[in-house]
Formats: sequence, C-alpha cells, structure tokens
Amino acid sequence: VKIIGESASRRLQLSRGDIDIADALPVDQLNALKQENKVNVAEYPSLRVTYLYLNNSKAPLNQADLRRAISWSTDYQGMVNGILSGNGKQMRGPIPEGMWGYDATAMQYNHDETKAKAEWDKVTSKPT
Repeated sequence: VKIIGESASRRLQLSRGDIDIADALPVDQLNALKQENKVNVAEYPSLRVTYLYLNNSKAPLNQADLRRAISWSTDYQGMVNGILSGNGKQMRGPIPEGMWGYDATAMQYNHDETKAKAEWDKVTSKPT
C-alpha cells in the first residue's frame, strides 16, 4: 500500500498509471480526473460526513432561537452544490444514511427565510 498525502499527486499518479486506485479525492481533483477520461471513475455512496460545530455554551449562540434562525437561514443545497459540486447531500440527523440508527423521518432544516425571520424575531439578545 502506497500512501500519497497530496491529492493532486494521487490524481496525477493514477492518471499516469503509477497507481491503480485512489480513494477520497477532493471534488476538484475528481472532476479533473473525469475530464482526462483516462481512468474509470467509480462513484459510490459514502458514510463520510462533515459537521460544522458551534459553541452554544457561550453568548450569543447559547440562545436556541438564534441557533434555529441560523439553521433555517442556511442554504444547505447551495453548500452541497458550491463546495462539493453536487456530490453529496444534507444529512438528516447526526447518523448518515446507510449506517445503523439512521432515521429517514428525522426533522431536517432547509433554507426557509420566513422561518428564519420568525426565529430571529424571538432572539432576546441579538448579536451586533
């Protein structure tokens, strides 16, 4: 097993035939590899997740109304499209689809400015 830390190097070595497989290429490297059309690019569902952690023990994020306002105002699909070039989807809860414990009925935020505004209006100590 050859470990190649730099993603661009992994892509180039795969393209040249120096290696036979490369996993976890960033979206830009994956797209470049597809455009070269020299190797077969197999896409498959993944359990890989990305979280954004916020410190909700300190002001102003210790206010649930503010956190809900942020959640409703976030353009999740825009992030998937812009950051991952559409290669992903918003999670529904903390457990990814395909893993034991996943709940397809769990509440899921989506981009809704009306709900975001309603939650923002409830925030008692608005950040400046």
